[in-house]
Amino acid sequence: MNPLIHAAIGWLVGNLGRLGRRGRLACLLAGASPDVDGLPILYSWDKFMEIHHTFGHNVFFGLFISSLLSAATRERRVWPWALLAFLAHLVCDIIGTNWAVPLFWPLSKRGWTIWPSVSDRVIYGVIDPFVVVLVLFALLLVAARRERTPFESFWPRGHEALVRLGRKLFEAGR
Repeated sequence: MNPLIHAAIGWLVGNLGRLGRRGRLACLLAGASPDVDGLPILYSWDKFMEIHHTFGHNVFFGLFISSLLSAATRERRVWPWALLAFLAHLVCDIIGTNWAVPLFWPLSKRGWTIWPSVSDRVIYGVIDPFVVVLVLFALLLVAARRERTPFESFWPRGHEALVRLGRKLFEAGR
């Protein structure tokens, strides 16, 4: 699944927790953080294939990154929401890719995935697009109802444009 979709899901989780702007940003980062083990793609495809879905895609890294982000925001109540955003990434990878997720790496290399029980065609042709559409709908709904977007912390113009778009789409239906 796309790292941007993972980040958006994390940010949406932060909205469920009714967190402040910094807490929502922490959840966005937690939701995207497992893909840190995909950075070797900048070096070589072979290293990426060897390392991706290892040290970033496990519950131990999730506990670490959630604690770190919670400490950075200085809000204890961020921790469970950041952890939930992180775990949402793992669940999406289990159901939305044909890569196994080693939940307890390095203690166990056993990976979890719905593939091959569910074909690549269903995973990438049905599940992934459905999740993308659902996430985009949720982002626009939050933009319209709460006047928030994932861009609120680092791209004010994009944030304002999405809020306007969300308002237009959801007010037109009334």
